[in-house]
Amino acid sequence: MAYTVFLESRGNIDRGQDPNVPVFGVSDESMTVYSFEEASEACRSYAREHGLGQGSFTGGRVVDGKGRDVAQVFVSGVVFPPGPMKLGQKPLYVPPDLVTGGKADPYEKETAVVEVPGYGPIRVGGCFRVGLCDSVPGKFFVNGERTDFMTYAEFKPKGFKRLQKFNLLPGGELGMGVPTPKEVHEAISDAVREWAGDPANYAMIVRNEILDRRQDIDGRLTGIERLEREISTKRQENAQDERTIANLETMLERMEPEAGGPRPR
Repeated sequence: MAYTVFLESRGNIDRGQDPNVPVFGVSDESMTVYSFEEASEACRSYAREHGLGQGSFTGGRVVDGKGRDVAQVFVSGVVFPPGPMKLGQKPLYVPPDLVTGGKADPYEKETAVVEVPGYGPIRVGGCFRVGLCDSVPGKFFVNGERTDFMTYAEFKPKGFKRLQKFNLLPGGELGMGVPTPKEVHEAISDAVREWAGDPANYAMIVRNEILDRRQDIDGRLTGIERLEREISTKRQENAQDERTIANLETMLERMEPEAGGPRPR
């Protein structure tokens, strides 16, 4: 069966880019594919070619011949069912290198598992610009009921600063949030602060920041190389046109005397 996968980008607001327009020099595209595997590779190739990451790759929508959504591809190449996402949801397709433990993303950030007393384990990761914190799916409980959450942690060179407000997700379903009790927010914040207070732990955030900055540099270099190729192509086209004009002018010089001189312009 033939599918269409949409390949798109938008500026990453965390990097000072306009989130309403495509990344500079990157065009939105669509491609016909015949499997989720092909859709996955198309998205990964598009992201690699243009130096896109999670914050700038906005494509991945897959539709069938009638325009119905059938899947969503993430920048990692993992394919999920369409519709609301759930934490811990089973994917439709995972690239083999990810299944076998290969590190497909050279900028993949480290994460740490931190225990929140009375509630369960959470994951801490990210970097200074985008710190992340979420529950370990299926293992975090509030009042005896399974729930999950996703939020941002504000990390600075001097350490952990604060945890942004967030909603709890009963059953792990995104978009079905309920307000987080103050005591739960404080317990999670305290656990992250204690973890980050150990220099051996916080070194992970610093390593992630280095990776994030390296990704920016490599992405810009990729963009520069792409633009240089385009400039080179345009210069070759201009040179070809200049040669064509020269040949035409020579032809015209031969033709005009025979025609009684140049025609009025």
